[in-house]
Amino acid sequence: MAGAQAQAAPARSARRPFKCRASVSRCSKPADMVVASGLRPCLRLRTKNLDGVAVAHSTEGAPIWRRQMFGAVPLLIVPFILYNLGLLGIFGGGDDPWENEIFSFRMMSGGVFSMTLGDLMILIGLIVLFLEMVKSARTTGASIMDHLLSTLVFVAFLVEFLLVKGAAHSIFFTLMIIALFDVLAGFAVSMRSASRDINLN
Repeated sequence: MAGAQAQAAPARSARRPFKCRASVSRCSKPADMVVASGLRPCLRLRTKNLDGVAVAHSTEGAPIWRRQMFGAVPLLIVPFILYNLGLLGIFGGGDDPWENEIFSFRMMSGGVFSMTLGDLMILIGLIVLFLEMVKSARTTGASIMDHLLSTLVFVAFLVEFLLVKGAAHSIFFTLMIIALFDVLAGFAVSMRSASRDINLN
């Protein structure tokens, strides 16, 4: 038995040494603090064993950074652009293009339901407001940029409402109020989420 163990010892020592290469990115918080706070760690490693060599890759990087930057773009810019396209006559002419009927159908009660272009614009604004409130729950640097850009969009709504003749409309005013709610709700949700994270720490 002793001889067999002596023969197995050189075999184990002859094994290839384990080498590890890691791509490490800087982190603003220690790993133990990140784990204790319940937040997602800023550095994750995925290892691959290739011929006995373990290679570590960081999952954080340029693709995630690009997604965060695209996610910071305020979605309320969409109804703002659509309204200005309507002022240019893209959706039809007339004195008030927002009164153009898109569709209508008769209900079981005998009444007729119809939706105009202005109603559709308000519906789009409400959907975008919901998506923006979901985005505002994040507490990252990209969300701060999102709030700043949302404020700029509201300022653009306000300036156009005061200076452009075609923007003096109830539809545009409603979209401007939706943009204001987006700014206020975004800051309120982010501050509440940040205070909850501080309490956990």
